[in-house]
Amino acid sequence: MCENHKSDKGVFLAQVRYNEPIGDYYYRLSLEFSGKGAASFAKAKPGQFLEIKVNTLSNPAILDIPEHLRDASRRNVLLRRPFSFVDIQEIDENKTVVDIIYLVTGASTVRMTTICPQDELSITGPLGNGFSIDSSKDCVILVAGGVGVPPIEHVANWLTKNRKDVKTVAFIGARSKGHLPFASTQKADAKTIEELESIGVETFVTTDDGSFGDSGFVTDRLGKWLSANKIDTNKTLILSCGPEPMLANLSKLAEKSNIEAQVSLERMMACGIGLCQSCAVEVEKKPDNQTNDNSTETTYKLCCKDGPVFNSKEVIW
Repeated sequence: MCENHKSDKGVFLAQVRYNEPIGDYYYRLSLEFSGKGAASFAKAKPGQFLEIKVNTLSNPAILDIPEHLRDASRRNVLLRRPFSFVDIQEIDENKTVVDIIYLVTGASTVRMTTICPQDELSITGPLGNGFSIDSSKDCVILVAGGVGVPPIEHVANWLTKNRKDVKTVAFIGARSKGHLPFASTQKADAKTIEELESIGVETFVTTDDGSFGDSGFVTDRLGKWLSANKIDTNKTLILSCGPEPMLANLSKLAEKSNIEAQVSLERMMACGIGLCQSCAVEVEKKPDNQTNDNSTETTYKLCCKDGPVFNSKEVIW
């Protein structure tokens, strides 16, 4: 069971193993923790995240910055930036390797492209609550859009290692072939996502422009699959991460299909531990059985502390 149990979060130094581009838009950053940091991140679960101190990083040379990001890259960066895990490997009791994938999209991530092997970074984590997979589930459907791929790839690997009894199917969407954050899909002759297919995860891909896989939205492809396949909805679970419109459509589809769904949300996060309360998520207010309060009022939870993973029925879309 991929349970949410408290890992010992803290601020740790990590040594950079590599920081390599994936196509034109993404980078994969690999971090090595030792000592207490290694022990803490070895307990982290898919769906949790870390925060990187980026205000000490320098900008690349101006000609190395994509033209559309040159103005944005001049902004001052004060706060740490959150990133979910794409992979965690416990090498031994004193060494844990954590990989993240980031989209180069603003001042912070432009600076992150200058990170080099052997650099040391200040990391806060592991933070938040990850995906929870009950032992009664025997089919897990993974749905990811664009930059939401990393935690979904992470949970796919976790399932194949820890829940071999579970049938895992993945649905991956992106704007185009180039926007798929996988090394394998950057090859000119790529036909499948090797990172998922190689571990036995049946994978369906859609792109907005039809440049890889089917043309269209990933939720539409999932809907067709659900109509064509007989599954026990009580034993099926959907896990998803991606743009909020995609997650909202997924939530409707899951409810219509009577399938439990968990969604990993993205918000602007400052502290990462619930103090600043800048990452509020509107959710349904649970009925109060003691006062018989069954009102339809809503309340707010914090994405960094209560999430980033929520039950899809809980979120007010």
